[in-house]
Amino acid sequence: MIFKQWRVQAERGNWLWLVVEFFVLVVGFLVSLQVNDWQDSRSERELESEYLDRLLVDFEQSRVQLTESVDRMSAMLRTLETGMGLLSEPELTEAQHQLIFDAVGVAGIFGQFDIVVGTLEELKDTGNMRLIRSKALRVGLGNLWQRYQQILRLSNVRTLYRVEASTQLSDHLYPKKGASYGWDTESVENSRRELYSALARIRHNQAADITDSKKLLVLLEENTAIIDSLLQ
Repeated sequence: MIFKQWRVQAERGNWLWLVVEFFVLVVGFLVSLQVNDWQDSRSERELESEYLDRLLVDFEQSRVQLTESVDRMSAMLRTLETGMGLLSEPELTEAQHQLIFDAVGVAGIFGQFDIVVGTLEELKDTGNMRLIRSKALRVGLGNLWQRYQQILRLSNVRTLYRVEASTQLSDHLYPKKGASYGWDTESVENSRRELYSALARIRHNQAADITDSKKLLVLLEENTAIIDSLLQ
């Protein structure tokens, strides 16, 4: 329709009208594009804000769980080290044997890296990481994800060493009535060196679990601080 009008006006020699109408058409088109861009930008900023809020919730939950895990593993490590120290005693009392038995009991408990990564995975898998305008936060989230994946791989390797050491520890146990186990004190006396070696390997792995958990906590706190600054 508009091209028919242009042809009629051209035949009448009304070129000024054509220029004005063309100008109005171009301006209207550009304004329409600008409005669409503004609407898209506003929608993306709202989505970015939603992601930031969700990340804060995930990170706070992760921080609480990791802190509890570090406290729990630190207590187990102290129990383990107490039992190991008693193995150098010339003679062991019944109470000391119980402490060594307690050390063996916590040796089979593995570290857990209870970090909530649902929102971070969504950002990564959907390509919505581009919505995060802060370069510092994008880098921080990338570092957190890489460290988390690295720790999971290392944890799987440590589990293999734990299983091997736990097998050696189980040689000093004997089943009792029900689901409980007894402690073969004579067996312990005859193989203190082997028992100490097995406990030492588990102690090393538990200490590494604590260190890795603390590294994750630092990354969580750094990213949380960046998000807080963006939302202010």
